[in-house]
Amino acid sequence: MIRIATLADLDAVTALHAGDSRADWAEAVERGGALCAWLGDEIVGAAAYEEHGDAVVLTRFRVSPAHRRKGMGRQLHTGCVDVWRADQFTHATVEVPAGDACALAFCAVQDWVPAPGAPRSGDRLVLRLTLTSEPE
Repeated sequence: MIRIATLADLDAVTALHAGDSRADWAEAVERGGALCAWLGDEIVGAAAYEEHGDAVVLTRFRVSPAHRRKGMGRQLHTGCVDVWRADQFTHATVEVPAGDACALAFCAVQDWVPAPGAPRSGDRLVLRLTLTSEPE
């Protein structure tokens, strides 16, 4: 199940990735920009995003190592896209380390493409996901 993250979820969400701080996740949760993925009674994934006009920036996307490659990332991503479309955002961006083949492959399967005009930010690739239907 995918749902909006709450302050009660912070410990479990922060534990998904050793480099994440509770304060960063708390900020995302408090502004309503975080989702969590549940399997039974356990949080197995979380995503955070920031709104920028008609776009969103995916700032964090975490799935517990024990639950990777089992469809949880896809479900969490679908939950994000559903929320973003319901909120009428036109596109999303994310920065992915250029050497992270697993993350890049995941993004490609989810239809993220290099962002026009800004495909790199240092050692990271900037990817874009269109959330609206393109005119035919």
